[in-house]
Amino acid sequence: MRTGVAGGLWDVLRCEEKAKFVCKHWAEGVTRPPEPTTTPEPKCPEDWGTSSKTSLCFKLFTKGKHEKKTWFESRDFCRALGGDLASINNKEEQQTIWRLITASGSYHELFWLGLTYGSPSEGFTWSDGSPVSYENWAYGEPNNYQNVEYCGELKGDPGMSWNDINCEHLNNWICQIRKDPPVTDDGWVIYKDYQYYFSKDKETMDKAREFCKRNFGDLVSIRSESEKKFLWKYVNRNDAQPAYFIGLLISLDKKFTWMDGSKVDYVAWATGEPNFANDDENCVTMYSNSGRQDHNLLESALWCDVSFATSLG
Repeated sequence: MRTGVAGGLWDVLRCEEKAKFVCKHWAEGVTRPPEPTTTPEPKCPEDWGTSSKTSLCFKLFTKGKHEKKTWFESRDFCRALGGDLASINNKEEQQTIWRLITASGSYHELFWLGLTYGSPSEGFTWSDGSPVSYENWAYGEPNNYQNVEYCGELKGDPGMSWNDINCEHLNNWICQIRKDPPVTDDGWVIYKDYQYYFSKDKETMDKAREFCKRNFGDLVSIRSESEKKFLWKYVNRNDAQPAYFIGLLISLDKKFTWMDGSKVDYVAWATGEPNFANDDENCVTMYSNSGRQDHNLLESALWCDVSFATSLG
């Protein structure tokens, strides 16, 4: 920093040159701002594969002759996990799947991908709704042999080539899920502007809320379809329990309020709920896939009223 017409402005010197210098530190008695926190990187569940260049996690499902599935069965299996059949959008994702094949010794096996033929105008698309921007078809494919080949499979060899085939064929399959949202050191999952804690142990509603309040929060209030889907997908990818308490209360006059005081402007009741059974159900649970096995609950996390004394995981 030199004086003259450029007083107070900056210049560049060689680091080996000598100059006076100015130090700075906090004055006594001043409250320092909190240290900036670093958000952990999103990651995959332990037995899923990924790379630093994709937001997806992949897992092979290699089965015996009598356990293989059709394309539609495989797609539904992956969606029940909160994901979809695998889409391959670049060479990095293809290499990630190849590493899974080599690690498991699944050479030359055939696997369903999310490739599905929509119409002559759009051709093949991915079952997760994304366009096919990267292709690795085998020579002469897709050929829609005998006009019955509307789904895509991958061959587990170094070429990783694709082939179109009848959707009712029985194959192994590859699922994909989004990387788990980042988690704090003390186990809170970061999603958008909030952090969520998913309990591992069963507690009564009182004990559950006591834990949340002790950690400067409350039982979860669910304000939108996207927030409900985030919760449902997370529990189903991470050792889901049958049901989880949420922060919705039912008063004696059968009105609903969120424990944190926010307005109830979104609900997701299961069929027949709330049913106010025995007039003693005034707490609300969110069911995961492993809870009540009706079709609607397999699609998303719906809600049910339960007795206040119930303990849930």
